Amino acid sequence: MEIKKEKIHIITLLVVILILSIPVISTVAIVEIIRNKPDEIVEQTPTQAIDLVDGENYIIPKLYLDGDFLNLKSKKEIASVSCKIVVEKNELFRSYASIKVQGTSSLRYDKKNYTINFFKDEQNNEKNKIDLGFGWGEQSKYCLKANWIDSTQARNIVTARIASNMQEEYNLFSNTPNNGVIDGYPIEIYANGEYLGLYTINIPKDAWMFNIDKNNENHIVMCAENNLSNSSCTFEKVMENEKDYRDWSIEVGPDSTDEEIKSTYDKLNRVIKFVKDSSNEEFREHFDEYLNLDACLNYLSLTLLDNGIDNVAKNMLLVTYDGEVWYPALYDLDSTWGLYWNGEKLCNSYYGFYEYEAKSKLWDRILICYKDEFKQRYNELRNSVLSNDSIIYEFNKFNSYITEDAWKREHEKWTNIPSIEYDLNQIINYVKDRGEYIDNFVNNL
Repeated sequence: MEIKKEKIHIITLLVVILILSIPVISTVAIVEIIRNKPDEIVEQTPTQAIDLVDGENYIIPKLYLDGDFLNLKSKKEIASVSCKIVVEKNELFRSYASIKVQGTSSLRYDKKNYTINFFKDEQNNEKNKIDLGFGWGEQSKYCLKANWIDSTQARNIVTARIASNMQEEYNLFSNTPNNGVIDGYPIEIYANGEYLGLYTINIPKDAWMFNIDKNNENHIVMCAENNLSNSSCTFEKVMENEKDYRDWSIEVGPDSTDEEIKSTYDKLNRVIKFVKDSSNEEFREHFDEYLNLDACLNYLSLTLLDNGIDNVAKNMLLVTYDGEVWYPALYDLDSTWGLYWNGEKLCNSYYGFYEYEAKSKLWDRILICYKDEFKQRYNELRNSVLSNDSIIYEFNKFNSYITEDAWKREHEKWTNIPSIEYDLNQIINYVKDRGEYIDNFVNNL
């Protein structure tokens, strides 16, 4: 509903009078004065959308959240808030929203991740689709990522951008916002007027990330939830019951009834059984009936190069648009470029593929049955989007988004970030050392 100019003048005058009449007025009080009311929610129009990404220039937006959400502990708990995004002095939009904590192991960290859904009404019934100016189009659901384990805030987003560049080379996920991986930009969040921290606002693990049609039973996104050996996540066991189903979560796909759930898992089981039981000859002859080879070769190339110890099995997304052929997609990329899963230490750049705690029969079989194709693909990528220069460029570009003042606020607020001593220089040096090691490993397969 559009705000009338007279009402804006009245509200503005009220705020000015209050500020002038009170010697000291807190930020919290100001936010309380201008917090959203049902008749103040503005439906965004194309002329209101601010293009936040202007070449190499980026101004960090501020997201103000007003509501009781800081004590959320479980993903089952949902809070209602009102919010606005401000870029310098320009208010991009106001909205109602629901918010809940996001992640698995990250739930125990002091600085939480959140999933936020925007709504037009206080009862959270009608979605409020917003164009944030990042090139993602109008969406109502986003992820607010704390990046707790990575003090550079860069690994998750930059590695996803590198993956996007890689997918684009082979026309993979071309009809999605970022070629089948997340994207995001730095944002500062204020909770009830008080600074909460430096975050990134990201594409969520949701249907719109993959341009999925929720009404199509064969449009499915699954996520591997563990690194356990002899499990379905490592393609060594088919899922036979509800307990086994815990290995893979249905992120998008039919899951309303027991029959739908079984049908969805059966489609994934078909692939797992093929990888587990087929002979080498059958694996090569029928591979493209089950998995997309380009997507597999790309996934393995980057996972080896960035030392993605948390992506060999766990966190792998499998996506299908026909219920038969599946595409692996990279997700949750903060434990990369040497950073251990909890951010408390570094992995050696010469940490070998066969030394990984997590194994996967899928990757083992590809290195056996498609060794020459993999070596060729890896070297093609290393001469283009996975070259040291290309990777370092993406990290430097992202780092340029964040000002010294923003870093200062973040480090004053959060003094116990585990990886504070591992900076951008560590990543750059690791890219070079790791590249040399994996180049030698691949070419000597």
